[in-house]
Amino acid sequence: MDKEAKSTIPIKASKSSTSATPKKPHTHLSPAACEKKIAEGKELHERALKHLRTSLFQWSPDHVAAAPTLEAAGNCYNTAGELEQAQALYLLSADSHDKAGSAAACAQTLLKASKVAKVCTRQH
Repeated sequence: MDKEAKSTIPIKASKSSTSATPKKPHTHLSPAACEKKIAEGKELHERALKHLRTSLFQWSPDHVAAAPTLEAAGNCYNTAGELEQAQALYLLSADSHDKAGSAAACAQTLLKASKVAKVCTRQH
């Protein structure tokens, strides 16, 4: 596993409807609406990763901007039924909230992650 892959959440490709074992749907959205939410989540995730990168002019990661963006990306994946991705993004968001010094927001995001994890374990 390369160094960059460790610091980011891999975006999984959605399973097609022609797979041998159909995934139990967590959402009541149409497949087109799910794909739209997944695309929105990917865009928000990429935007959050830009806030966390450092450069010549930005010496430290911007956790204040990244945390709500990661949480919004997690919400998109949760709405689309991609629960593992949603949980991972919620955990990243909680970490960013913690590093930004917002303990209450960190706790709320961890609560969201635990609720998603509970639903994931029920599905398996």
